[in-house]
Amino acid sequence: MQTRLPSEEWLHQFNQKMIAEYVLPEKRQYQAFKDWCFESGQSMSYGGEISRFISHWFATNTLSASAIGRSPSKTIFYHDMSFIELTIPLVFGETEFAPVDMIHHVPDAVIKQIVEDEAVQHNLFVHYEKAYNCFVACASTGKPKPENEWKLAVSAYKHLNAATAQLLESPPNPKAMQDCRFAAEIALKAVLINKLGTPEKTLKIDLGHHFNKILAYAAQNQIEFPVTLDDLAIYPDVSARYDVKNLDRKALWCGYSVAFTCLYFAVASIQEGSDLL
Repeated sequence: MQTRLPSEEWLHQFNQKMIAEYVLPEKRQYQAFKDWCFESGQSMSYGGEISRFISHWFATNTLSASAIGRSPSKTIFYHDMSFIELTIPLVFGETEFAPVDMIHHVPDAVIKQIVEDEAVQHNLFVHYEKAYNCFVACASTGKPKPENEWKLAVSAYKHLNAATAQLLESPPNPKAMQDCRFAAEIALKAVLINKLGTPEKTLKIDLGHHFNKILAYAAQNQIEFPVTLDDLAIYPDVSARYDVKNLDRKALWCGYSVAFTCLYFAVASIQEGSDLL
């Protein structure tokens, strides 16, 4: 099916509409991409031909920053003692893509190794599914999510985004473990709010930053988390969480992966029975 691009007239009229509605210039490109997707009945992913076309139009006809061509989010995957960058596209409609296609800045020979190793491919798929679903729930534009548990989930996702950026530094920044720890803790507390209505006082004072107390409280209330205290032991104790200088890359990956497991579980729990998504 041939790609249909918006006309000059369509883009001009859309921009005039956004001006009348006092929409900031930097937000118009994304909205134009979204509206054109639905209006033209096409399935499109962020960063493709249409988004680049719209980005160019806005860059040359308005004061917008030309950011639509970039993927709105990213994650990492651990392979051969290195952190590999993967983009997370924002997709409208139905389209198919493989996680391996989202890998960037990696030699073709390494991608070939990943594709030919069934176990590595499986691990990549499992992690990418978690990262993608968390992105869609916590970061993409949609209906407002005012509940406290959603606020915590979004906060956890922001911590993971910070960890992603730190792990992609050269060399990887071990401070990422701090953000991973916070993301895991916040995600588990989001589940407690969603399932039990746990008050803020209990979360902050009674449970605090202690995973053993959080898991014990959950167990007492018949909530089973997808991680154990042994899994969470990868994180430094709360009193030493800033002392992360000696962590190796495998430990950093474990902390990152455990945090995503916690957030993925939180998102699924909150979405269960919800009409927000």
